[in-house]
Amino acid sequence: MLPTPYLIFLVEGCASQEQTPYWLRVYTFALFIIGPLILNAIFNSLIFIMVRASTRRVAHAVATTTTGPTTKMNHSCNTRDLRLIKHMLFIFFVNIFGWGPAACILLLNVDDGVILTVSQYVRLPPLISSFIVVIDLFVYNRDLTKYLKEKIFKYLYIK
Repeated sequence: MLPTPYLIFLVEGCASQEQTPYWLRVYTFALFIIGPLILNAIFNSLIFIMVRASTRRVAHAVATTTTGPTTKMNHSCNTRDLRLIKHMLFIFFVNIFGWGPAACILLLNVDDGVILTVSQYVRLPPLISSFIVVIDLFVYNRDLTKYLKEKIFKYLYIK
């Protein structure tokens, strides 16, 4: 369903024109930037709500089973939530700054000479953004990191 406007544009013979219509550029921008950012925000909000509920449930369970001050436990749970928010915002901004320039070039109405020159430089941020996200997934997934370390050390005979 998503590439339907492109197919209509190609079938109508409009592709022979030099310039892509503005509505198609806006559609591309919305499809590749706005849509994923909204989905990312929705899913991150749902994750945070679940983590926050878990934090409150654990803090309540600790408060009812222990006698004495539990401020240290509440502080560590709040730190966990803050770290999650910081991490989500980091990934969010990495995606915006990585893919935003490439999508904004599509919205601009500039001649081919400028696009060729600029496109060489605009290809780099999405690559860096994707690389950062993949590295981040490996670093923050402790089970995967532990598994890979074990396999690599076993392969290299390091104890």
